[in-house]
Amino acid sequence: MIFRHRRGRSTGGFHFPRGSRTYGFFWRRRSYSLYRMTGPGGRLIAHRFDVLEDCRISESEVSYVDLVLDIWVAADGAVQVEDEDEVAGHAARGLLSKAQQRRIERTRDLLVRRHAAILREAERLLEARS
Repeated sequence: MIFRHRRGRSTGGFHFPRGSRTYGFFWRRRSYSLYRMTGPGGRLIAHRFDVLEDCRISESEVSYVDLVLDIWVAADGAVQVEDEDEVAGHAARGLLSKAQQRRIERTRDLLVRRHAAILREAERLLEARS
């Protein structure tokens, strides 16, 4: 899935100029999605993983339950975990089940440890499409 940025915007500490592209990767049996964001000329800006559950993929749409936590990986490989305070707040208010909290923790640990291998896999998938 490809998203084209019609205007510039900033999020997660990154700037995405007008004409940037975001490539979305979704898997039914994984507890995360992946977005690869590039500038107008194709230069990598960043990757973002979203922790999720219940990913459903059809011909016309992708849907899932967003479990709040995001993990950014800068072009230089620096990792930034985002929204841990929001996860804690949701958990304290009973908005996340114990199972969802465990899923978030396991997925965070997996992505921090194995993000480079997952990003290489995504690269191979993009190359295969070309």
